[in-house]
Amino acid sequence: MGNIIGTKDILVKEIRECRFMLRSVLPLSMDYQELKTSVRRHGILQSLLVRPLKTDEPKHKYEIVDGSWRFDVAKKLHMAEVPCIIGEFTDEEVLELQINTNSIRAITPDIKYAERLHYIFANSNITLSELAFKLNKSEAWIRGVLRLIHLDKDAEPYLQKGTVSLASAETLARVPLGLQKPLIHDAVTMNTNEFVTKAREVIKKYREDVKESRVLAEVDRQKSPQPSLRSFKVIVEEFINKPNMLTVLKEEGAKTAEEGWLAAIKWVVSMDKSAYRSKKEGIYTTGRERMNSIKLRQENRRFLEELEKQNER
Repeated sequence: MGNIIGTKDILVKEIRECRFMLRSVLPLSMDYQELKTSVRRHGILQSLLVRPLKTDEPKHKYEIVDGSWRFDVAKKLHMAEVPCIIGEFTDEEVLELQINTNSIRAITPDIKYAERLHYIFANSNITLSELAFKLNKSEAWIRGVLRLIHLDKDAEPYLQKGTVSLASAETLARVPLGLQKPLIHDAVTMNTNEFVTKAREVIKKYREDVKESRVLAEVDRQKSPQPSLRSFKVIVEEFINKPNMLTVLKEEGAKTAEEGWLAAIKWVVSMDKSAYRSKKEGIYTTGRERMNSIKLRQENRRFLEELEKQNER
């Protein structure tokens, strides 16, 4: 993997962080503090792995491939140079090396890990199944972690401290952002199964409310029937046999040639009085049926909830 082209000490200011870094730098962790103490006493014993940048970026000439923690320690200790192994690596090779070297190390906080996975998907061609295989995780686990990027910021500290389980956090992240805050306390105080059940009910009700509002908006939008051209076959039949002519002229009150002409046009585009009434009735009938269907499902859900509560007693 990759092609090693040399080794040398490189100025810290000429190196930038890895774009595909999976393992966050955790300055307050025991591992980091031990590494910092070692570097202060003995220097960097294991060279950083870097690759030359092929862009015209004036500030940086190299990018970290492996060794982000050592690089961060070097900056904290104000080291001017760091020992490096220089290699040529593609983005895909950098990503795979990051996965292979970091999958067995200290766990990255879930939120940061989610952000890094999201960044990888946005900036590489790797598929979900490929990444799951490389990380030795299921696709469902990857999806769950990725969902954490939608978690309310106020809930993140509880997840990091472990007072909210990962399963509860993933379920909370499914809830629309504007509805998450009232549920954070429940995520902390309720056990995972209870909270997941409650959060799913909130999601279900939200979807029903959205659907109901969409139906109402659609019915409101369609209060005025829209023109629609009659089929060519129907128009030809009317032209030859004139089965609707007298009815249309009478309903439209046509008494002159011009009024007759306008009545004919209205009939062709289904906007004569008879067609208009039929369309209007159809709009309200469809709207009522859809609203009744939604209300029936809501009533059934409430009935089932009451039964469950009675059974629990």
